[in-house]
Amino acid sequence: MKIIITESQYKMLLESNLDSMQSLIDMAFEDLKENCEKNWVEQYACDEVEAVEKIKVVDVQKVFVKTKTTKEESFLIVKIDVDYNYIREYLDLSHFESQLQYEAKQIVGNNIRVTINNQNNTRKEFNW
Repeated sequence: MKIIITESQYKMLLESNLDSMQSLIDMAFEDLKENCEKNWVEQYACDEVEAVEKIKVVDVQKVFVKTKTTKEESFLIVKIDVDYNYIREYLDLSHFESQLQYEAKQIVGNNIRVTINNQNNTRKEFNW
């Protein structure tokens, strides 16, 4: 299967620095918010999107993996820190993480993985 990407997408993958990956994650997050508004995403992920305040790319790694056919493939692993505001101390962001990764793949192709490195609840009072 071939994936056709634009020149700017190619540069983004080729450079794979923090600034270009931050731009990618920001674009993916905006797409995710739009898809939530259109009810194209499961509600669990959209609930988590509403709580997210800030996403910061903290690390980008290029990883090479050998497949069963002994063909070597490369992946970009993008680690992010997420600040969120939620009434409880902890929020499970697993749905958000997988949807954000899906949106990033829609932009640059399948060879990218997004993982949450740290998450921080910015709310200081947890009283209802």
